[in-house]
Amino acid sequence: MDPIDLKERFGDQFKVEYEESYYAVRSKRTIEEPWLMILLCQNGHICPWGGSDLAACTDRPGRIVNKLKALPFRRASHSRHKAPWGYFPLHTPPAVLR
Repeated sequence: MDPIDLKERFGDQFKVEYEESYYAVRSKRTIEEPWLMILLCQNGHICPWGGSDLAACTDRPGRIVNKLKALPFRRASHSRHKAPWGYFPLHTPPAVLR
């Protein structure tokens, strides 16, 4: 199953960027790869996580993680590194992006 195309789905509402590895991969490809798109947020970013799921990533523990814990994630990580913290369905992002 293809990942969510963030530019197609959220491009009119949010600025879509590409993760750091995009430019290395792009030199070898002629199309935009949806799995390398991210939505930058004040405390991290949102990225595709396969199928109809997205992931919220942050490297800001404490208050930010506590706010994320209150949201309806499918799964949550307890990582202290900037890694996917929570996985959520496509229809949830507005709550996550607040």
